[in-house]
Amino acid sequence: MSWEGVQHFICKNGHYSCEEDFGGGGYNLTPEDMWKCPICKEKAEHTVIIDWTNGEGIDPEVIPVTPPTLCTCNECGNRHVIKPATFRPGEGWS
Repeated sequence: MSWEGVQHFICKNGHYSCEEDFGGGGYNLTPEDMWKCPICKEKAEHTVIIDWTNGEGIDPEVIPVTPPTLCTCNECGNRHVIKPATFRPGEGWS
């Protein structure tokens, strides 16, 4: 039997991430190996696993707290994130 879904994370600094999980019901990691924020490397403070195995699950509410700080690069003209947005959990989080 297979399992498909996504895991949503918010670290203690408010950075949000969502990762697909096709492994079998979520990550089974020790506390030392738990997910780390791709931005600041802190562990997840809030997590929720959404099961897609038998249809679409309902994603949790993610409430913006601060917008990202952006700059425009003098060399390439593209906008870059200097400081990422932060979020807090709303409905549907554990």
